[in-house]
Amino acid sequence: MANMSLVLDTSLELVPECSRYLFFWIILTIAVVTLVGNVFAITSIIKRKQKLLQKVCITSLALADIFSVTIFATNNLDALSRELKIWKLGEFMCHFIPMGQVLGTTASSMALLVIALDRYQNVTVAIVSQRWNPNLWTCLGVVVLCLVFCTVISYPMYVFFTHNPIQVVHTDMPEPVFEDAFLCAAIQKDKLKLYYIVTALVVFLPIVVTFTWFYYQIAVLVWRHRKPFISKYPLKTKTVQVQRKIRTFKVIIVLMAAFTVCRLPYWIFFVVKLVETIPGPSMWYLSFSLTALNMLSCALNPFLYPFLNQTLQVAKKCHDVASKATLYCCCFTQADFEGFRRNGPFGKESVGKCRIKFVDV
Repeated sequence: MANMSLVLDTSLELVPECSRYLFFWIILTIAVVTLVGNVFAITSIIKRKQKLLQKVCITSLALADIFSVTIFATNNLDALSRELKIWKLGEFMCHFIPMGQVLGTTASSMALLVIALDRYQNVTVAIVSQRWNPNLWTCLGVVVLCLVFCTVISYPMYVFFTHNPIQVVHTDMPEPVFEDAFLCAAIQKDKLKLYYIVTALVVFLPIVVTFTWFYYQIAVLVWRHRKPFISKYPLKTKTVQVQRKIRTFKVIIVLMAAFTVCRLPYWIFFVVKLVETIPGPSMWYLSFSLTALNMLSCALNPFLYPFLNQTLQVAKKCHDVASKATLYCCCFTQADFEGFRRNGPFGKESVGKCRIKFVDV
């Protein structure tokens, strides 16, 4: 007892109660959506007739996202379930959860990178009339190499964080009350800071740059070849082909934006947090917000990869409904509505003063 560190309860406070409940339900909702979506993604991709590499990549991505979200949700939901930042999950989880967070994030990012590589090869190989289809052992070898690489990268986090006994001093009572508790924290701050900086520069930054480069090259190729080369096709067929390629171009931009916007702020924050001190509850607000944003990437992946076509169909329907609602609300006057009510939908007075042509994109 004499060797325990005394810690004031005010220094362990997270965020106000209403904010804790808000973050708790946001993170829980994202976790449930991620688990359900990725389970359906795995069952769906196994039944489809697709290339072996595509099945392996999507399955690996789904498993990495499930693992990553489970680790993040366990850590953050446990922290948000109480007022003070004390550790209740035991010594092993104190070591494993920090390692698991880095492992899951890196594995998920590596899977997205391999998917980007596969799509880049499909586009470039298709142009030169060849076939890109690695065999089973190549696919499994890539998965094993990525898993070993991610484990090696994340293992230092297992060592940095330690399970420390403390005594919490509650100062909100007439006399101080002491409570035995545990704190999971990194004692060697300098080594942890160096690890985060090196990992961000050597691992995460190259992943982001390479991922962006692959999709940038795909977007350039799609945009250059958006118009059909052969003129024998009828005009309607050529128009459909152009619209399809433009839609593919937009999808590529969305994939790049989703990966960068959801993951990059989380990595930057944890590097900045070790370099600069963020005062008060602002640090916890940023931590929970950016963690939820990072988890959101795992929740979006099933909709952006295995269920992309279904997502586009739903997005198109929502776009059409929103466009028609805007047309009815903004382009008709009160007199138009009165004429529509008196004469019915086919009367002369029911024609609006504004005509808008909808074009599918």
